[in-house]
Amino acid sequence: MKIAYLIIAHNNFQHLNNLISTLNNQQVDFYIHFDKKVKTLPDLSFYKNLTILEKRFSVNWGGFSLVDATIELIKVSYNNKQYERFILLSGADYPIRDNQYILNFFEENQVTNYINTQRILSDDKRIDRLNYYYLEGKGNNKIVDVFRTILTQSMKLFNIKRRFPSLYNSYTLHFGSQWWSLNKEFIEYLITFLEENNTFVKFYRNSLIPDEMFFQTIIMNSPFAGTVKGTLTYTDWSQGAPHPALIERKHLNRIYNEKNRNGIKFIFARKFNDSSEVVIKAIKESINLRSQ
Repeated sequence: MKIAYLIIAHNNFQHLNNLISTLNNQQVDFYIHFDKKVKTLPDLSFYKNLTILEKRFSVNWGGFSLVDATIELIKVSYNNKQYERFILLSGADYPIRDNQYILNFFEENQVTNYINTQRILSDDKRIDRLNYYYLEGKGNNKIVDVFRTILTQSMKLFNIKRRFPSLYNSYTLHFGSQWWSLNKEFIEYLITFLEENNTFVKFYRNSLIPDEMFFQTIIMNSPFAGTVKGTLTYTDWSQGAPHPALIERKHLNRIYNEKNRNGIKFIFARKFNDSSEVVIKAIKESINLRSQ
């Protein structure tokens, strides 16, 4: 079993190093996309199984740039053609199981794809993320960004909608958490889909928060829909959007005992930062106890 960890990062590089060092073993490789806005990258050269993507995107919340970064991670890692499992993490994630548990889990569940999906119904407010044009800001020019925002809001104000491409009229629309674990069979299907369905990609390029819809809709309208189970990453959204809660010691009981929507225990948790040393130490102690 070979695993490719695909990591999207933009800050908290002390924690990022902790994440990588904890997951590191002979059966994994790391691929990291750093936000193009990051001027000074951390020195990770001592990891010989780590690749920093040369092509970088300026990632903006709510825009397709996050999907672009994810696709680039998928393509670069797939070119090695040696992984059975591709796991997308943020630089703010951390494992709550030991590496042997992780390897055994995926060895025993090679057919399953772990990604949250839920159907978007016509009366769901999330449908507006697709119905209305969303123009992503790049953050390089404030005047241009203000104009872009006004234009986007005006189109919604005047109810200027767009239609889902007719080629995909039979598709059901889905959304869910962006963090997933996909097997090589679906990744192969996905890469072919992206190459052959530029119309689909272009449509989502002007949607809002596509990272929570794009991959979910593709897999649920593919031959792999029956292989889908929930995400393996625990996140506490109880404090509300747009930011999940930082993991603290009070979360420890929950992250080890709660299960995803398919009754599967979590393997990863988010989010952490460079000040999470205390809770990280507690998680490491718990991992050591559970692995004995």
